[in-house]
Amino acid sequence: MRLLLLALFSSACTQPLVQNPVHSPPIDEVREVDEEAVEKAERKLHLTALRAEQSILRMELDLDYAFEDLERAEKALKLFHEVRFPARVAQGELSLEWSRDSILGTEEELAQLEQLYGEAEFAEKTGEIVIGRTRRRLERERRALQLEEQAFNLEVEHEIPMEARGLEREIEEARLSLRGIKVELEALHIETEAELHELHKEWEELREEDHEHGHDEGEEAHE
Repeated sequence: MRLLLLALFSSACTQPLVQNPVHSPPIDEVREVDEEAVEKAERKLHLTALRAEQSILRMELDLDYAFEDLERAEKALKLFHEVRFPARVAQGELSLEWSRDSILGTEEELAQLEQLYGEAEFAEKTGEIVIGRTRRRLERERRALQLEEQAFNLEVEHEIPMEARGLEREIEEARLSLRGIKVELEALHIETEAELHELHKEWEELREEDHEHGHDEGEEAHE
């Protein structure tokens, strides 16, 4: 600003007298412009600082959520291995034992019926009906047990490991998300610090210029 005024003043001194003189802006007007620039820079610095703080707070909140997601995923995997997986296996094995016991009981019942009706010739027709019904029930139970064993093996060998891998992937994704937010937050801190430093420097320079103008006015008034 002072250089601009000196340039205008020098230009005015070198012009021929017949031309209209170039007038420098009044000192009060220059001072008013300087003060306005200082206030504007100060407002910009303050507003930028507030917005930066808001952005950092939001990202820190996202960071807290990421920590919670990771902790939740790790707990889910631990619960799966320590509780859910053993419980499902134990429940499946118990169900198979019940089915095998049921088949054993039906086989014993069939043997008793065959012995009972085999000795009673007068009840041959009735024996065929009862024994035939028991045999069909035994075959259904054996088929059901076979399907149940296949389903149990499929669950233990494939479905449960797939579920465990899914939980492990959730942990890895949570870790990647957490790492990404940390990097973004660090970058935001660096960018904010640099931007605020430049704005603060600009504000200080304007304040210094305004102070110098005020000092010059004081000297001129004293002279």
